[in-house]
Amino acid sequence: MKFKVIVSLLAVLNIAYALTMEEAVELAMQNNHQLKQKEFDYFGAKERTKQQNAAFLPRIDAYYSYNEKNKALPNQNKKESIAGIRASYNLFNGLSDKYGIDSVEFLEQNSYLIYSAAKRDIALQTKQFYIRYLQAVKNESIAHSSLKMFQKHFEDATHYFNQGLIAENDLLEVEVQLLDAMQSHRTAQREVEIAKIALENSIGVKITSEIEDIEVSDEVFDYESLLKNLINRDEIQALQSVQKSVKSAIKANRGNFLPRADISLSYNKYGKDWDLAGLQNPNSQSIASFELSWNLFAGGVHSAQERIYRYEASGLNEQTQALLKDIELQFHRAWSSYLMHKDNLKTAQKALTAAQRNYEISQRQFYEGVLKSSDLITANHLLTRAKQNYYNASYDMELAIQTLKRVAQID
Repeated sequence: MKFKVIVSLLAVLNIAYALTMEEAVELAMQNNHQLKQKEFDYFGAKERTKQQNAAFLPRIDAYYSYNEKNKALPNQNKKESIAGIRASYNLFNGLSDKYGIDSVEFLEQNSYLIYSAAKRDIALQTKQFYIRYLQAVKNESIAHSSLKMFQKHFEDATHYFNQGLIAENDLLEVEVQLLDAMQSHRTAQREVEIAKIALENSIGVKITSEIEDIEVSDEVFDYESLLKNLINRDEIQALQSVQKSVKSAIKANRGNFLPRADISLSYNKYGKDWDLAGLQNPNSQSIASFELSWNLFAGGVHSAQERIYRYEASGLNEQTQALLKDIELQFHRAWSSYLMHKDNLKTAQKALTAAQRNYEISQRQFYEGVLKSSDLITANHLLTRAKQNYYNASYDMELAIQTLKRVAQID
């Protein structure tokens, strides 16, 4: 609760500290309008369940009526009034109420599972925006470092050219590479701006400072266990809840073919005028009643309704099977992406180590006059690309892990 209060205050004041990915997810949960809609749908479903439970409680009514006739028949008064109170209770309704409650409870469960799935989707989406923003910031930092190196190369090349140690075309080559690095840096800066806006839109607040970096998770996953867990996805469980609701609705509908039994107790007071006055005692009575009713024919309405429910149940079963196939495909894609990025990260780490060593050697040889400026530029390019590949592979790996966990619904 303390964490939520802090996050809520920061949402009002805007983000002015190192935001973490977990806090970004919490802000998105609080500010996402679609998620709020799903939450309200769930609250409404809970109220419908309470409404249905009212069928097991007695009903109490108060009533009053006043009649004035143009003429009175024998044993009648020209003016009549009655007021009373009645308590009634249904003893048997073919179990329609019981199965009706079961039906709406399954719909409440469905609404909650839809809400839960939406929360998981919002969490993944926010993590994606968060990681992409980190990735853009890192790429901008690498582009800036590369630009600084090219500026240093150009200063050195200009110095060597003025001393007659290198040809003009070598100096021009360095200048072209410097200008290209400037363009790459500006592009990286724009990508940071776009990624930042996307994250701000997701969490619903402005970010006015840096965000906290992440470490790539070292979690190990078992393919078979994840595959078996797909049946527990909220989306699958939500559809199965609707199927159970329809089956309960079929049983509730069958109650229309059975008799109905009700009891009631009422107290009435009568009068000859609107104010219940004018009659001598006894002018009131208590009535206890038992009523048994049975509908013998309703034009086939209830039979048709059962057939409708059965068609709905069959359609829902097909929808569930199709969704399960889609989720299995999502899983295979996520698993393949996880394995690919895992290998890519290992390769990128080795390439970065090699590129760093190669640049150090090339820089030393350039200052010794053994290496041409074009070779040093190539080494710089290799190092910049290796850095970008390594950090991109790191963030892509974390994205692949988060996506796999969402698809397999791992908390």
